[in-house]
Amino acid sequence: MLGASGQIYVAATSTGPWGDGVPPFSGTGSGFVADLDATGALVWNGFVPGSVWDITIDGSGALYLTGQGSTSFGSPVRPYTGNQDGFVVKMADVGVLDTPTPTQTSPPTSTRTQTSTRTPTATPTKSSIWTGAVDNLWSNPGNWGGRLPVAEDTLIFPAGAQHLTNINDLPVNTTFSSIVLNGGNYDLGGNQIGLRNGISGNGANNTIDLPLQLLGTQAINGTGLVVNGPINLGTSSLTASGQYNGVISGTGSVSAVGTTVLTANNTYSGQTSVYGATEIDGVQPASAVQVANSGRLSGSGTLARSISTGADA
Repeated sequence: MLGASGQIYVAATSTGPWGDGVPPFSGTGSGFVADLDATGALVWNGFVPGSVWDITIDGSGALYLTGQGSTSFGSPVRPYTGNQDGFVVKMADVGVLDTPTPTQTSPPTSTRTQTSTRTPTATPTKSSIWTGAVDNLWSNPGNWGGRLPVAEDTLIFPAGAQHLTNINDLPVNTTFSSIVLNGGNYDLGGNQIGLRNGISGNGANNTIDLPLQLLGTQAINGTGLVVNGPINLGTSSLTASGQYNGVISGTGSVSAVGTTVLTANNTYSGQTSVYGATEIDGVQPASAVQVANSGRLSGSGTLARSISTGADA
């Protein structure tokens, strides 16, 4: 599909991961959508579970993929019904699943993929990919391939970039869709940001020094991830893994999965649900803790509220 600015969108099926993958590759036979610039260079790509048949863009700039798959994903309006179910996936921002909706229970037997030649009326919001080619400042367009990040972008930090320790000097509380850490050993600091869809990626040993304001239910995770910046949950629920040294505040809840360490004197008042190996070393005066049968709680911290156990935390 040819975009209004000369970019090319291609939808097909892949047998392995490649590119930055936002969302990431989910297994053999994942469908993908790729954004290429006018020269054919890859700008962005992402995967969905199943085969992708076609792609189009609506007047607001949202991408839509149609296809079929054998598993549930995202937050479907009509749930997966089994076997090879048809789906429509909406990406409100490039790389961010919005509302996948199964549209048929008996899809065609063909597993073909297509490239549409229709011209959209608008271009979807771009993801911004860090190159660090000039210096360590987010406000320098040269560090993002010439395009400065704007509000609601997905920020991608790939392997092979320069200036892995970098500073957000964009306006305080600029809201981004998500952060994807596909490279390792990044250290992101600077001004507070708003975040809608969490932090993820394949990279290891990354550090977040940014203060975070969560704007919706989301997950923050990564291999060896350390979060030193404070997190204001607001009323949102956070699914967390990694080490959290910054104070977590707000009225929202925290679900600890995998290996999670909470070291700060956290003030959030929502429930702490323990599903993995969780260590609490700070004082948590306001959050009741519930440990699932699959969870394990340890640490030197002080919990002022009750601790309960059960099959479902």
